[in-house]
Amino acid sequence: MYAMVWLFGFVLLFLWVQSWPVIVAAALAYPALWKAADWDPAFLEVLVTALQETPPTPNRKIHSGDSYAA
Repeated sequence: MYAMVWLFGFVLLFLWVQSWPVIVAAALAYPALWKAADWDPAFLEVLVTALQETPPTPNRKIHSGDSYAA
């Protein structure tokens, strides 16, 4: 799965911008993605969950931010 994300992500980005630095960035990103996969096999799922929009809480205006404590 990680190889597919890496391959399609950078190939599509390269085709869109048509710039060779994208290939350099892909070469540098591959070992980082490999290490992330070794560290936690569910790294992408955790990343997607963490980056998803979380609904605001009712006390957002009171505390200048969201509070999700029970």
